[in-house]
Amino acid sequence: MDDSLTFVSADRMTACQTDVKDYVDRTMAYLKCLADENVATGQELTRNVDRFNCRLSGGKNCR
Repeated sequence: MDDSLTFVSADRMTACQTDVKDYVDRTMAYLKCLADENVATGQELTRNVDRFNCRLSGGKNCR
């Protein structure tokens, strides 16, 4: 976008616009992946804490 030639013609501007949209789409997909991984990690942490607390309180069938 810093290249002044990007905006000298409609074709170049359209190509840049397409590149920016692709970049935004890929970045949003990556951020969603990170968010999903964060949720899964939080759920795993909660399960492990619950299992530990169950065992700590004498539970036998802690999952």
